[in-house]
This record gives sequence, structure tokens and C-alpha cells, in this order.
Amino acid sequence: MAESMGISAAYLSSVKTGAKPLTEKVVVGAIDFFSAQEGVDTSEIRGAADKTIQTLDMTDMEEDDRELVAAFARRASIASNEFKAD
Repeated sequence: MAESMGISAAYLSSVKTGAKPLTEKVVVGAIDFFSAQEGVDTSEIRGAADKTIQTLDMTDMEEDDRELVAAFARRASIASNEFKAD
């Protein structure tokens, strides 16, 4: 995925854990990558990216704290989707 986005795997991993900020290049690269995949709906990527960019800057956090925030956000997203389904 990273290669197709024109970035290194290490950089993409850093973005995922919050060590590096989410940039427009990464957002556009993700949209392009997933748009090329059959059966993948990319309609919510831009909105999710905008919320991420506006909500929390984790660049000054310790690595363990960033990973904890990312894990919580993933879990909150799952819980939110389960709540919406009910």
C-alpha cells in the first residue's frame, strides 16, 4: 500500500500510530489505493481524515501514549458502528 502511495512503509506505519501527522498526500494516496480495490467504498475516507486532522495532534506524545490513543480510537469506532447497527 505504502509503495503505491509513494511513501515508505515506515512512514505509513508512523502515520498509523500517530508518530507522524496525517497529511493530504497520505489521504489522497489512501483514497486512490482503496478506489482501485474492487468492492471497496471510499466515500467516508475524506470525512474520517478531516475529523482525524481536526481532532488530535499526537506528535508530542510518547510512543506508548500514541499507541494507546490509536487503540482506543479503533475500539471506539467499532463500538460506534455496533451502536449504529442496533
